[in-house]
Amino acid sequence: RQTVDDQNRVFAPTLWKGPDDLAAECAVKRDGDCVEFRVNVIDDHLAPSASKTALYDGDGVELFLDFRGGDIFNMKKVHQILISADGRFKGMRDALPDGFSVKVENTPTGYMIQGGFTLPSPKPDSFGFDVAVDDADQTGKRKTQLVWAGTKDNHMTPDNFGVVILKTP
Repeated sequence: RQTVDDQNRVFAPTLWKGPDDLAAECAVKRDGDCVEFRVNVIDDHLAPSASKTALYDGDGVELFLDFRGGDIFNMKKVHQILISADGRFKGMRDALPDGFSVKVENTPTGYMIQGGFTLPSPKPDSFGFDVAVDDADQTGKRKTQLVWAGTKDNHMTPDNFGVVILKTP
């Protein structure tokens, strides 16, 4: 479980009280032409966003996907998906990858998000990926964010996403 590192991927770290306050484990795997993901979130106070659109303001997960490959100027192939701890989800710019599905369940220590999507054609060997976990505690407004590979500017540029390398099924 990675919670903080030398790249300062905890944003608003003075408000983060450590891994009992907020932590996450993420897994991604290929299943034929689909990708499945799971994010297990430890969160001591669940407070989903009250907003219908600004789901990032409450407890939840943001998935970032980049399928541009060599087509680096085609931002329609970049997705930011907001998934609230209460199960609501929304693609920014109303865009979701084909076949996107998600299920959210409460756990004794927080919540678990599981879902998947269909890989675009032609099927890539890899794609850009990042996951951010938003924490609002009791405020109803995001107070801190954990980010796996990118920065607090993931919503503006995919330049710092990590990479998922897909094994051939």
